[in-house]
Amino acid sequence: MRAFRRMYSGPVFTVSLFCLFNLSLLLIPDASMAEVSLTPTLLLEEEYNDNWYRSEENELEFWVTRIWAGFGFGAYTGRSSASLNLSFGPQFHYSPDSNANASNQDYWAAAADLALAYRLSSRVTGSLVNRFTLTREPASTDQFSEETSRQLYWRNQLTPSLRYDLAEKGSITLSYQSDVLLWVSNTDEGQEDSAEHRGILGIVYYLNSRNHLGLNSSISRRTYDEDNSDYYAYTGKFTFWHEFNSYFSGRGGLGYQYRDYDSNDLDDQGKIVFDVGLNGATDRTMLDLSFVRDLVSFTTDDQYYSAYRINLFLQRKFQEALRAYAGGFYQNSDYQNSSREDDTYSVNVGFGYRFFRRFIEFSVEYGYRERDSNEPGRDYEENRVFFRLNFAADVSDYISRMTRE
Repeated sequence: MRAFRRMYSGPVFTVSLFCLFNLSLLLIPDASMAEVSLTPTLLLEEEYNDNWYRSEENELEFWVTRIWAGFGFGAYTGRSSASLNLSFGPQFHYSPDSNANASNQDYWAAAADLALAYRLSSRVTGSLVNRFTLTREPASTDQFSEETSRQLYWRNQLTPSLRYDLAEKGSITLSYQSDVLLWVSNTDEGQEDSAEHRGILGIVYYLNSRNHLGLNSSISRRTYDEDNSDYYAYTGKFTFWHEFNSYFSGRGGLGYQYRDYDSNDLDDQGKIVFDVGLNGATDRTMLDLSFVRDLVSFTTDDQYYSAYRINLFLQRKFQEALRAYAGGFYQNSDYQNSSREDDTYSVNVGFGYRFFRRFIEFSVEYGYRERDSNEPGRDYEENRVFFRLNFAADVSDYISRMTRE
């Protein structure tokens, strides 16, 4: 299994991704009539971190220089669409502590998002979404991640779907999701390669123009390469959406998840899960607030837990060129088969200013993160400061003029 997943990574994966994207363009009946968008991007980022390894005792300062180059490309017709967002670049690390061996953290990071859709008939649409990341960021292993390790890994999520539209009454969607995580560098204790295969049924019914009702059910199987316990998960959840006006909408979801672990050392779990959220957007303001309870899907050393999490993001544009934003989360993690309980807090604030015809944005961001655990050695505090210079230029009009000529 490990050998197969290694073949799935690196250059083989990158070539496969581009081949799949190019083949998808054949789905467009007349590519010359397609609406095409192309946006080259370049991000220069400098980060200061006062506790790189998120350690309670051995706090090490790091400076990280990141260079991200990439592009966003899309082609759209009335019947099909294809888009690819790709970015990659070197990450350089420096520490004033000579014993930190900061250069050992240097690597090339990558991220790629591919989305394809094709309307097979007036009511049936097929789609495929693929997300890939190569990183040392611990939070990318799982949406409720409590990981602190800086080991290098890649994660790939592939999701083909088939949706049937019920005229103006709703839709039925069948999906399959493959989620593979592989550690590239030497691993810490308990870190194992893992794969999850999930079948999903989603039903949405439109009660009226402002109220929708949904049912989402899934069956999944997660496996690990070595000692961590494999498991089956069965989930069902009802969700109600309400559109208050053209600016604000809300949702409330309630369901149940049952976990069946292969290991006799872990008790099977049955937990109520929910998701309550409020979203708002105007020309100048954006709000995203949610309160979620769920179970962590991927972890290390069989450290499974259920999590309550509150997320908040708020952004305000004061002028066309100036924006300010703030966000963060609070998460309570209650560990299974253990008395361990963690409270994690995170706050981020920043501002950005666009110039040079809005092609370039300079931004500064400060982030604070703290974990308070009742298990000795698990507490930490982390302060981060980011300086970013982000270039993005939409050259679609130039391509269109060249095509006409």
